Amino acid sequence: MDNREIVKKRLLFGIVGSLLFVYLGWYLVSTGGKQDLLPQDIVEIIGIVAMVFFGCAALIGLKKYFSN
Repeated sequence: MDNREIVKKRLLFGIVGSLLFVYLGWYLVSTGGKQDLLPQDIVEIIGIVAMVFFGCAALIGLKKYFSN
């Protein structure tokens, strides 16, 4: 395999992984009150932070993927 193909494949895996974590963050925000382990506010904050962080990571990955 060419080096560029390997880099593109790794970027694609990173983008998909980031989008999965964005979905997980959305799930935490939407169902935060349906568990008893942590207070609802804490679960929602964790979900929002996950969505922002991994959303930014996905956008950076997409930008690198489509450059060149």
